[in-house]
Amino acid sequence: MILMNSKTFPTKVRPRLRLLSYLTFWLTLITSYLSSSPQEPLIWLAWGNSYTIGEGVAPHERWPEQVASRDATSWKIEYTARSGWTSSKLFRALATKNYPPASAHRITLQIGVNNRSHGLNPNNFRQDFIQLLTLDVQTS
Repeated sequence: MILMNSKTFPTKVRPRLRLLSYLTFWLTLITSYLSSSPQEPLIWLAWGNSYTIGEGVAPHERWPEQVASRDATSWKIEYTARSGWTSSKLFRALATKNYPPASAHRITLQIGVNNRSHGLNPNNFRQDFIQLLTLDVQTS
């Protein structure tokens, strides 16, 4: 088997090979750049209550927004949260949204403080929370 390299070619051919290799490199680079589509943001589903939506603070001060701003990944945050929501209200709201969306990349669940502040039965909260976690697992 004969291996060929630039030294096995005549002197006049070597500059042409070098030029051809440079052209191939740049054409490959340009083609890959032109064919690549811009990175779509990843979907983050933020489920919860006033803590999730940052009641009383500017949107950029919400904790999901703060986490996303420190991440190198681009995130589109979709909130399903309201002040005063209990776990059962959140579950009913999610049930009407036609979940699970296949596009979710991250899901956060922050709920329960209103169950406690309204004096609701902790056993009901446990059942609701398990249902929400099950929905979360099905979605992700």
